[in-house]
Amino acid sequence: MRVLLAETIKRTSVGSVYQSSLCPVFFNCSGSKSSRLWMMLPDQSRRRTAGGIFFYLIRTKTPKQLRGRIFLAPQNQGKSAQPLMPGVSPTQPKSGNSAPVQPVFTWEDRIAALEEIGAEKGRASTVKITLIGQPGKVIDRGACVVLSMQDTGEKTPALPKGVPVPPRQVTTYTVYIGAKQWKNVVAAANDPEDTLIVEGFPQTDSKTASIAVFASNVTSKKLQRAKREAG
Repeated sequence: MRVLLAETIKRTSVGSVYQSSLCPVFFNCSGSKSSRLWMMLPDQSRRRTAGGIFFYLIRTKTPKQLRGRIFLAPQNQGKSAQPLMPGVSPTQPKSGNSAPVQPVFTWEDRIAALEEIGAEKGRASTVKITLIGQPGKVIDRGACVVLSMQDTGEKTPALPKGVPVPPRQVTTYTVYIGAKQWKNVVAAANDPEDTLIVEGFPQTDSKTASIAVFASNVTSKKLQRAKREAG
């Protein structure tokens, strides 16, 4: 009990928060030589010891929330996680089984992870990529239209907690669109206020230092809006 009390006082700064109101009473009642105060047990069998007076005052004079942090078992201390004082956050977790702190995985850590995977790679049965943006120069080769889009890395999306943040770099996508699909979006591609949406199969192309995207579906934001409004 003494160890738990000491740890609680240390963590919650009880010594500083309640020093002016409670500590003088404790010191006056627990001093063996200078104190003249004493207290009988409830059955009047004997006087309380100095330590007994100290714990009696802790139980009866401290705020209820602080009392629970001192005397409740550790697994029950988080059931009512209320601040001890305004502006002071509770230090105990809401559950006795708190999750362990996980190490941070950085972008540089990927090398060691991939080396550990080695040849034990899985298999991707389906791969799809979605590009949203505006095309630059368009090359029409009859059956196929070729255009290029670049991601400058300026707008990295918010990633889930734990996922490493990649460094900023330029990524080029070379898009191959069939003539029939292109015919449906050519007006949207020439509209500076519209945005193309290209879905397709990606594959790295080392000769062009880009990612080739073979379009399977092409539309635009305005075309999608018009389709929704048409019902």
